[in-house]
Amino acid sequence: GLPVAAFWSWAESPMLGFARCEDPACSSVRRSELYEADSWPNPGIAINGRGLPVMAFQNYTFYPGPIQVVSCTDADCGSFEVVDTTFDCVDETCESFWSQNTVTFALTADDRPVATYASSSGRIGLMVCVDPECTSFTSQTIDDTGGDSEAARVAIGPDGNPVIGYYSDGTAKLAFCLDPFCGDIDVIELGEAYRNLWAPPDLAVLGDGRIAMAYGSPAANPLLAVCSYPCGNPSVWHLSDVAPSYRLAVGPDGLPLIAYTDISEREEPVEGPVTGRLMVAKCTDPTCLGG
Repeated sequence: GLPVAAFWSWAESPMLGFARCEDPACSSVRRSELYEADSWPNPGIAINGRGLPVMAFQNYTFYPGPIQVVSCTDADCGSFEVVDTTFDCVDETCESFWSQNTVTFALTADDRPVATYASSSGRIGLMVCVDPECTSFTSQTIDDTGGDSEAARVAIGPDGNPVIGYYSDGTAKLAFCLDPFCGDIDVIELGEAYRNLWAPPDLAVLGDGRIAMAYGSPAANPLLAVCSYPCGNPSVWHLSDVAPSYRLAVGPDGLPLIAYTDISEREEPVEGPVTGRLMVAKCTDPTCLGG
């Protein structure tokens, strides 16, 4: 029940760091450096059914390197196991596999790691482990119609299969896997998207089984789309004038909860980092159209 985090430590050389709060308020934190690792994106982290942390990221130390799955064998990650998964190169130099944004990561109900990424060539890929230890895995191409600077996010749908929200060639899309290893998919286009490799879309599965996706659009950045499979007519809500950095979660009542930065009161021109007020929006209904 205590918060954990995965991060990059740069004290002397790039290392994968792990932190665990020692109380619910996180007034004391236990930190450790696990092993040499380097990446632009932040590592993904989740807690498996045994209460142990699992992390995933692309390790650039090996230029550009595979997606690695790190499974802690105790709550403090004092010991761990590392598995190299997909080395899914699309050319002989592997440069096209550099994931220029976060390798996003989720665990299925039976603790199998799932990761999605957007390569620098624009291809959206998905890696699914066949067991919790990831002794083997499958790799799938979700979409190859995009270009440079795409972004993707993965979640596990109410049927236990992966759902991928992503940008491709200026369009926000949802891909619904029709089986656990995504051998067959349905892709739904949500509308025009603002492509930002540092701000991938965010996904959540609501209490009633519907999928919510927050994503950036040129006209209103960002939007929240809520739909049920097959997502033929999603409800879309404008999140106000916010910076393209936001996170989506589900409250205990099953309704969307969005954390974002409100930039509506900033003065133009803006110099340096985008500033604003940290906000949390709590939807009063699943579509957020009720306020």
